[in-house]
Amino acid sequence: MAAPRWAKQHLKKGCEIKQIKGNYCLYERRSAWGPVRKRAKKVTGAYLGKVTPEGVVPPKKRVDAPVLALEYGAGALCAACADDPLEPLQEACRRPSGGQAWAVSMLNLVSRAPFRRMAERYESSWAWRRPGTPRKTAFCRR
Repeated sequence: MAAPRWAKQHLKKGCEIKQIKGNYCLYERRSAWGPVRKRAKKVTGAYLGKVTPEGVVPPKKRVDAPVLALEYGAGALCAACADDPLEPLQEACRRPSGGQAWAVSMLNLVSRAPFRRMAERYESSWAWRRPGTPRKTAFCRR
């Protein structure tokens, strides 16, 4: 079905109008050579907006901001079950490596991840934000 006259008024070169669920949408359009059929074929590109009698309404912008989600429950449970495990570890080990030993043992208890993935697990866990635990460790890439 062809688009109505009011929709065709907003048509630009290199674009096409498609009717989807009763709405008219504007898309980029180009042609590309099809090696199988040996002729040009139509390629629909990006969505440019919804066509209304008043004009083209651009699409809403999506924010691609990173979402920070921390693993909290298992780490907090490990810390609550042991009466401040950081102090004995820091006394037994050298001072800065006590926090690393606690973080590695807690992460290994929570999920049996290989050591090469330990930095990713540490940065997405509650232990990284825990007071007294070093932010920069031997297995951390930062």
